[in-house]
Amino acid sequence: MTRGRYWRLRTFLHPVRLRLLILLAEKGEVNISGLAKAMRMHRSVAMRHLNELESIGLVRGRLRVIKGRKKGRFYKINEEAVKLLLQDALAMLMELEGRIVGV
Repeated sequence: MTRGRYWRLRTFLHPVRLRLLILLAEKGEVNISGLAKAMRMHRSVAMRHLNELESIGLVRGRLRVIKGRKKGRFYKINEEAVKLLLQDALAMLMELEGRIVGV
């Protein structure tokens, strides 16, 4: 298993990040304040976890501007990236099973 694959899976499986992903999957696009409030955590903590998820491509953030005024950064889940990560996780488990059975 390569470090990149392991790191992406480890980042994904953190309990707080999983909760954030589930929340985004349920609500669609949400700003940091809305996510922090729903998760009952400080904005800085939510932001740190969102940055981790964004760094591996599982969420996308964008600045929303309405009538020329910034409304903040909004996040949404990258469904295709999550799907690919889950497929990769399954492949890793199958590789691991092959090593165990082959012992």
